Amino acid sequence: MSYGGSCLLAENAVEFFTALRAFLETRGIELEPTAATTPDVVFACGLLTRERIAAGEPVVVVAAPVFPGETTAVYRSVVVSRTDGPADLASAQEGTLAVNEYGSWSGWHGYVDDLAGHGLPVPHRRVVTGGHRASVGAVRHGDAAVAAIDSSLWRWLPGDERDGLRVIHETVDWPAPPLSVRAGTDDAVVDSLVSAPATRPATRADYDFMLAARTPLS
Repeated sequence: MSYGGSCLLAENAVEFFTALRAFLETRGIELEPTAATTPDVVFACGLLTRERIAAGEPVVVVAAPVFPGETTAVYRSVVVSRTDGPADLASAQEGTLAVNEYGSWSGWHGYVDDLAGHGLPVPHRRVVTGGHRASVGAVRHGDAAVAAIDSSLWRWLPGDERDGLRVIHETVDWPAPPLSVRAGTDDAVVDSLVSAPATRPATRADYDFMLAARTPLS
């Protein structure tokens, strides 16, 4: 059986997706990269996945990964600054925030929701970098004071990319970005995704809260 798949997350997620493809092959399932509008299997941000479902796309959430260093299928944002930069969330408000993209949960919406829980406003000074790794670089090079980084990517980054940086805050845990399938995908594929190494079952309901917590741009 051959199916189309897409990984829409950062570089560290590609490694997980590649291992997943290898596992599926042991089950006689080929998962080939595709640019199709609705691939059979997608590994993407929980907010993006939930927005696709809300828009009426035939998407079913089935599983989520257990990232290295975690014991269950969760992740969070780590807020990073230079070692000579802001030391806490309050002082970070005075500088520029590096945002990987405004559609990101961990790099924008989830972080802003976490700030609200601490009684802090949406940062007004922002620079969009195009990716979490680029946001780390923006902080290192002084183009931004802080950035909210996917914790799984932060842990994966080589040490030289984290030199001169420190974690000043960690958000609450969120469900890890889900694996979803196109509605009607063969049960054998779904069962294999759920039973794959380092995955746990997941459902749409796990990500419903993200829709309510989205932050409008201002």
